[in-house]
Amino acid sequence: MAWEKFTMTRRSFKPKISIRGKSQIGFNTAAIEDYKLKDYKFAVLYYDKENKKVGIKLTNDKDEEGVRKLRVKEAAGASLPARTFIEFYKLGSFSGQRFDAEWDKQEKMIVVTLTENK
Repeated sequence: MAWEKFTMTRRSFKPKISIRGKSQIGFNTAAIEDYKLKDYKFAVLYYDKENKKVGIKLTNDKDEEGVRKLRVKEAAGASLPARTFIEFYKLGSFSGQRFDAEWDKQEKMIVVTLTENK
């Protein structure tokens, strides 16, 4: 039998997005690594009201309409300022919740389906 030493220290291997308070969208370490967030400086937010989905399109174009500064910390964690987005779409009730994130190949963006935490 060949033993393989497990050395990963992150808490989760599933990309997760969280709504932090009423002002930020947060990314866990898995999301940072899987979506290569360190390669991007900005993001643009989208919302699908009918399906309660948030779309996050990563970009390095600082002049793109609606662009927001992506903050990726060296140690761990990343965030995106989103106060006006959260207020406009009334997403404050999702504050403090974490959601599974998926890559939408067709739209080329991160997609999160907002579901009530039970």
